[in-house]
Amino acid sequence: MRISVFLCLLWAVSTATAQPQIKCSTSGSITNCRIDQPTVTQPKTEYRTIAFRPGDNVQVQAGGCVQTGGSGKTWKLYVDPQGPNSDRLYHGLILLPGITGGSLVRIQGVVGKSQQVPANIDPSTAFLVLGYEDDNYGDNGYGGHDDGTGDQCKNVGAAWVTVRIDHGGGTVTTAAAPFDLVWQAVDANDMPLNPRWGGETGKGVHPDPRIVCAGFPYLDPSDSSKGVGLGSPPCTTQSPSVNPPDGFNAILCRDKAQSGHLDGHLNWLAATYAGTLTWMDHKDWTQGDDDDYNFSLTPDSQTGLTAVSTAGNPAGTIGLEFDSDETVDNIDRGWWDQFHKAVDANGGNPGGAPGGMVDNHRAIVIGLMGLDSEHGGYSELHPVYGMAILLSDSPAESTWALLARNWGDEGFCSQDGMSLPTTTLSFFLPKAGATNVNADTSELYANNNNGVAVTAQPGGALVTFDLGPSETGTLAHGQIHLSWTVPAGRGPATNAVLTERARTPAAATIERETDGPEEAVRSLVTGLPAAKQTQVLSQLKKTQEVMNSQAVKRVASVAVTRMAKPPVPRRVADPRKTALDRQRAQALCQAYNGQVPGVPAAVCAANR
Repeated sequence: MRISVFLCLLWAVSTATAQPQIKCSTSGSITNCRIDQPTVTQPKTEYRTIAFRPGDNVQVQAGGCVQTGGSGKTWKLYVDPQGPNSDRLYHGLILLPGITGGSLVRIQGVVGKSQQVPANIDPSTAFLVLGYEDDNYGDNGYGGHDDGTGDQCKNVGAAWVTVRIDHGGGTVTTAAAPFDLVWQAVDANDMPLNPRWGGETGKGVHPDPRIVCAGFPYLDPSDSSKGVGLGSPPCTTQSPSVNPPDGFNAILCRDKAQSGHLDGHLNWLAATYAGTLTWMDHKDWTQGDDDDYNFSLTPDSQTGLTAVSTAGNPAGTIGLEFDSDETVDNIDRGWWDQFHKAVDANGGNPGGAPGGMVDNHRAIVIGLMGLDSEHGGYSELHPVYGMAILLSDSPAESTWALLARNWGDEGFCSQDGMSLPTTTLSFFLPKAGATNVNADTSELYANNNNGVAVTAQPGGALVTFDLGPSETGTLAHGQIHLSWTVPAGRGPATNAVLTERARTPAAATIERETDGPEEAVRSLVTGLPAAKQTQVLSQLKKTQEVMNSQAVKRVASVAVTRMAKPPVPRRVADPRKTALDRQRAQALCQAYNGQVPGVPAAVCAANR
């Protein structure tokens, strides 16, 4: 899906706690927006995605009912409430910039009128504001419908507001919420290319989810399935999904998260970023980590970033993670097997031989874009679905390392896998000025009977893997050698494998996630007597399951299903991860005789 001048559909955020549902569409100079279940649990709510500019003609309609709390029949009309105290309470309110005098007024006085936004409005405040009149907001909402006082809400649904904006034929612009993911281009998979957060308003300006999203508090701290709050006003109008941990993992993750706040992953959609790569580290579970391979990407666009950084994900970078159990542990040949061996020989540390293989190299990364909430809220692509690393480059030759799949988990502080709803994955590998390409795919491998197609495109080559459904667990990997036809004077000599934009920090300064749940696991292991530590490590020793990689078939083309909208990975049960999590919990519970510090005995009892 390509974004032109406006996001036609703003994802709905809908809960019983009156999160509004917002949908907008644009045709020509007319924008129509509808808000279902406008917020009535506070006096004032900003809807920054519904923006105005000088000269706009605005028409407002509204209707429906609100649960005002109390006993008996308590629902009341939103526009024209009836019954006791309705002369001073229970009215929907609205502020239109330059029209309502800078104040909230009762919406009944605006409904049905056509009014013009004046020429001298302040652009920074030119958005819709709604409010509600009440003396107690805590019990308002839209749950438990009744007919209302005097049956005023009989056969009447929840409150709604529509806004029709006539821009007079000009370009339509809207103000995105701080954590709306927006973009102007898509990649060959129809995924957003180098998207930005709505709050990234200039170079070096990135939003802080700890502030604008209030750190994502759980709506019900005792039940993570009821979702998280998105701040007030909501920091996003979209519908990011939550993948929280379960059982033993949840105890440790929640203990290290901000009290009552999200201790897992908040996910938007699959996206692609291009930039420069840095190897971070790998530690398995017995070392206090989740066995992920960790990289960071400095995006060329400097977008998709937050104001949060850690030693493991420095400022200006996006974290990249994929589970080694799902990937390199099972690869038995080719470039990724060599990288895996280099990582192990270097103790999983940054720098060293693995750093020499990838640090400061150009990379294209496809993954699930989200925020790592248990570590403050930095941006990450987790899991990584695809990675292309430029290994070497000359005027006529390029070599790229490739990894491609459509499935994967999100590590220790998550429960389920995240399945990508596509059967193919494509990379556009650039070569400035190239008009043709010959590809050597003999060092590309996969665990299933898969094909790869390579086609020349202006300025590069498109490499497309046929992965099949995500349930098949296909993993394609290896390297591709490209021989280019570049007419004289058509492009630079190389693609600049090394770049001055993002030099790797000194290895000694990189230490990942030193105060998170991983550190809690490390402390539990090292807190045991030596004999018990040996016992735990023995129980958790990994069994390698080599995937028996086969050469990927070179085919003329791969049928790519075009997507009507950007792909949103879906949560799916992950029996492999569940079994590993259970094994790990059992090992520690047994070592501590069912009394793991900080872990309720019931959790150990459930993992016997």
